[in-house]
Amino acid sequence: MQFELIYQPSAEATLANIERTDLKKYRKILKTLALMETNLRHPSLQTHKAR
Repeated sequence: MQFELIYQPSAEATLANIERTDLKKYRKILKTLALMETNLRHPSLQTHKAR
């Protein structure tokens, strides 16, 4: 199933800021968002409770 992410203006501004300041983090965020668009049940998107 294919999803379409719709970004709020504040989220777009935050992403642009992260792109300028921390390129490595920006790439990780883009990878995560791409996985969310294609498969919300992808194993790398699963989280665990903090202890």
